[in-house]
Amino acid sequence: PAQWTGGVWIGATATGTGGGGSYSVRQKFTLGAGDALSFNLRCAFDNSGAQVFINGVQYGANACGTTAFFYGATQSLTQANFQTGLNVLQERWIGDDITDGTVVEATNLRFVAATVVPEPASLVLLATGLFVIGGLRARRRK
Repeated sequence: PAQWTGGVWIGATATGTGGGGSYSVRQKFTLGAGDALSFNLRCAFDNSGAQVFINGVQYGANACGTTAFFYGATQSLTQANFQTGLNVLQERWIGDDITDGTVVEATNLRFVAATVVPEPASLVLLATGLFVIGGLRARRRK
């Protein structure tokens, strides 16, 4: 449908019985200490309400909106929403076992890995080593 332009339809196989299935899609990723991550997320669902979970905790009351087949409001997720180490971003929804699925769109992805800054002692050791090597080369030339 036109209202889903830009997203990715994710079909699902029911895990429930009796006319409605429970579904879940998730993405796992690891962040190192000092890494920065941010992106915009919006989602829609087919049939019953969907919820977004970050590391097992529900994010917002209706992150995917409240009306089937239409995107909810854009959610801005930043470093404050995640933790150092393993993270799990998950969407759960209920379907009717016929055309169940969800649409997920992530935009404006920004990831900046932490920069490794050498310690002063390492720099002194490097400089000393270069000085010694330079002295040895000069001595051999004489």
